[in-house]
Amino acid sequence: MRIRDLLSVAVRNSRARLVESFLIVLGIALGVAVVAAFGGLVGSVGAQARMFAESPVAWEITVIPREEDYSALWDGSGRQVPAVPVGPAGAQPARLTVRDLERFRNAVTSAQCVYACENIGLPLRPALPSPGNGPGAQGEMTGAAKGDGEEGFVELVATVPDYFRAYGLKPREGSFFVDSDVASGARVMVVGDKLAKRLVGDTSPLGQELIMGSPGGNVQGAPRYTVIGVLEPLSPPSDGRQDRRTGSPGPLSHLDRLGFIPVTSAPGYSGEDEELSEIRVMPASADAVATTLDELRRFIEREYQGRLTIRSEIDNMRRALREMRSLAVGVLVIASAGIVIASINILNLMMARVLRRTKAIGISIALGASRRDVFAQLLTESLVLGIVGGVIGIGLAYIATGLISRVTQGLAVTVGAWGVLAGTGASLLASVVFGLYPAHLAARTVAADALRGD
Repeated sequence: MRIRDLLSVAVRNSRARLVESFLIVLGIALGVAVVAAFGGLVGSVGAQARMFAESPVAWEITVIPREEDYSALWDGSGRQVPAVPVGPAGAQPARLTVRDLERFRNAVTSAQCVYACENIGLPLRPALPSPGNGPGAQGEMTGAAKGDGEEGFVELVATVPDYFRAYGLKPREGSFFVDSDVASGARVMVVGDKLAKRLVGDTSPLGQELIMGSPGGNVQGAPRYTVIGVLEPLSPPSDGRQDRRTGSPGPLSHLDRLGFIPVTSAPGYSGEDEELSEIRVMPASADAVATTLDELRRFIEREYQGRLTIRSEIDNMRRALREMRSLAVGVLVIASAGIVIASINILNLMMARVLRRTKAIGISIALGASRRDVFAQLLTESLVLGIVGGVIGIGLAYIATGLISRVTQGLAVTVGAWGVLAGTGASLLASVVFGLYPAHLAARTVAADALRGD
C-alpha cells in the first residue's frame, strides 16, 4: 500500500472516530507542550548564562565592610551562610574610603581595575539659557526629559575612571573624566545615550550644565555638573553578543540610562576620608577570577584583619544556576508524567479501536490485505494523531514559555530550536512506541475467527 493511501485511510478512520481521536491528540499535545517548554527553559537558561559568563559583569568581585548581619545567602541544607567568611567572627567592620582604592590597586596584581561604585538617585535637569517661565526656561526640562519615570529623577553612579575601563565602555562623543578630575572633585558628568536623549532630546549635551534639585523648585545654590561625555549606545550591546533566540538585552545595556560623576564630587562628599559602601575589583580575565579572589583574601586578612567581606558574581551565578537546575528537574518530572499519561492514553484508545474493528480487519485480510498492510495502516493512524498532537503541543509550549517569562520577570524563555526538537521527538516517540502493540495485535487477526464473531 502506498504512503498516500495509508495517510488517506488513517485520516478517514480518525475522522470516523472523532472523540477518540480528539482524546489521543489532547493527551499527546499536553505532554509535548510540557516537554517543549522544558527544552526551551533549559536552552534559554543556558544561553543567558553563557552570555553573562562572557561579559565582564560576571568577573566582578565586590569588597564590602564586614557586618554582623550578613546579607544572607543559602547553602544546600537551607542554612544562612556569609558570602565569603574572611577573618575571625565578631570582628568590627572596617571602613573603606577613597584612599583604600590605591591600596587595593597595588595589592591585587591580577586585577585589571579597582573602582568605587556609589549609586545615587537625585532629581536632575538641564540648565537651559532661554529666559522666561515657559518651556525651555532655565532649569525647565525639555519634552524628552519628561515621561521617563518620575519627572527629573535620574540614577547617578559616583565612581572613578577605572569603572569605564573595567567594562570596556567608550565615549560616543566627548570624553570620560580622568584621575585628576577625581583628585580635584571636579563637577563633571558623563551620561548614557538614552539619558542624554531624555534630558536634552536630539541636541548634543556636551558642555551643558545639569542642575541637581527638585523639578520646578529653586535652583539657586544647587550643585551644577557640566556634561563632558556621552556613552556609546549599549543596547544592543557593543560587543555584539546579544542572544538572538531570547532577544534579551546585554548585561550592560542599563548603563545607557545612567549618569556618571567623580566620586569626590558627589553631594555630601567631605574629602578622601569619606566612607565608601564598597570597592569593586575587576580581574583581567575570567581565568584570573580565582587568582584575584585568593590575593584579595590574603590582603584583607593581612591589612584589614579579615574585617571585610568578599562577594563574587560568578559564585552568585553558579548559585542561581543550581536553583534553576532544581526548577528544571521539577519541570522534567512533570514533563515525564505528562508523556507517560499521553502514552497510556494512546495505547488504551488504539487497543479499543483494534477491538472494535476486528471484523473489518478480518474482512480486509480475507479480501487479500497482507498482515504488513494491516500493521502499516494502524501504525500510520497512530503517527498521524501523534503529529497533529505534536503541532498543537508546540503551539501550547509557546504560550507556556510566555507565562514563564512573565513569572520570572528577567528570564526571557522561548521554545527555540531545543524545545521544538524535544517536542517533535516526544510526539513521534509516543505515537510510534505505543502504537506498535495495537498495530501488531491487529496484524495477527485471523480472518476466520474475526468473521465468525458477532
